[in-house]
Amino acid sequence: MVKMSPASRFRYALFGLTALALLVLCGLGGMFGHIGEHAFRFILLFSATWIVALALLVLIPRDLSRSRRGLLVFALALACRLLLLPHPPSDDVNRYLWEGRVVREAMNPYVYEPTSPALQDPAKDDPYHAGINHPHLPAAYPPLMLLLFSAAAGFAYHPMTVKLVMLLFDMGTLDDNRVVLVGGQDGWVGSDRFLDMLPLNLVDTFPHMLACRRRHDRAHAQE
Repeated sequence: MVKMSPASRFRYALFGLTALALLVLCGLGGMFGHIGEHAFRFILLFSATWIVALALLVLIPRDLSRSRRGLLVFALALACRLLLLPHPPSDDVNRYLWEGRVVREAMNPYVYEPTSPALQDPAKDDPYHAGINHPHLPAAYPPLMLLLFSAAAGFAYHPMTVKLVMLLFDMGTLDDNRVVLVGGQDGWVGSDRFLDMLPLNLVDTFPHMLACRRRHDRAHAQE
């Protein structure tokens, strides 16, 4: 068993406390209401998460192997996302579920917008139809995304289903989120996957359900 120096023990302890602080912040983010209703508090929370994430970048133990560093970051990234799951999704999720249901009804969401008379019957009892943004516009997502929404809606017609699907895809692409910084493989960066811990990635994924608003930009361009 390798005996750690006092400096190494201190570094591990400091890293552990910082990782705990990040998890606490993500837990608070999961309990946070809609961002538009608490904009200033969200800015404070988001800024604090950035500071803690950057501290983790510096404090990650340097004596861990590359594989162990990757596993550690993967575990932290997954824990952060799970803690953010309770956060209210954006209204985009209503369209995800609705268009998935339309596909399952053997209708074409590229032809029939949510307000189309042809969809009047399924819309009557749909809990998410009224919350669809830009309901006068047909689907703008690519076909494979609509099939994914359809599968998710068929499994369980609930926003949490979409969140879990997004989580699976997000975690599956962690290895592609690499950043090249000065220091190389054994430099001070410690892990090329720490991009996955940055608040922008976390917030883009769950509090807004990947609502980077590209669809809104397209919608406004068509109006």
